[in-house]
Amino acid sequence: MVKAKIKGINTVRKRLADGSIAIYYYHRASGMRLPGLPGDPKFLAAFAEAERLRPHDVENVNAIIREYLQSYAFERKAASTKREYKRMLLALGEKFGTLPLRALASPRVSGVFLDYQEEIARTRPREADNRLSVLSTVFSRARVRIHNQ
Repeated sequence: MVKAKIKGINTVRKRLADGSIAIYYYHRASGMRLPGLPGDPKFLAAFAEAERLRPHDVENVNAIIREYLQSYAFERKAASTKREYKRMLLALGEKFGTLPLRALASPRVSGVFLDYQEEIARTRPREADNRLSVLSTVFSRARVRIHNQ
């Protein structure tokens, strides 16, 4: 049986400690791991869910987060760093993803981010600093790309 190739899937081959090769599949835009094999019902359901959750909008914070996650700057990071960044950026995308990029020019938006940092810092101070640091990295990269266009 020939399975149709699904666009938007990232295939990763990993050599395990015993020398065997494991193949993992990820939704390219969101980075979400997809269970099973392409074409399996469980795989297709997870892919559909990732597509549903994927923001299709542009000119907002989700768009620049998505662009950063697909960049070479992100790809060259260590696997553990990428996992942490994805985890933090998922939470940041849920909180600020629909914020239009033009709103970032407002001086008041800094207060929104600082309020968020304080909210997280009440229970996890280091996490709060890390999230804003990662978000700052995404914003800095986007700013450079916008000015170079």
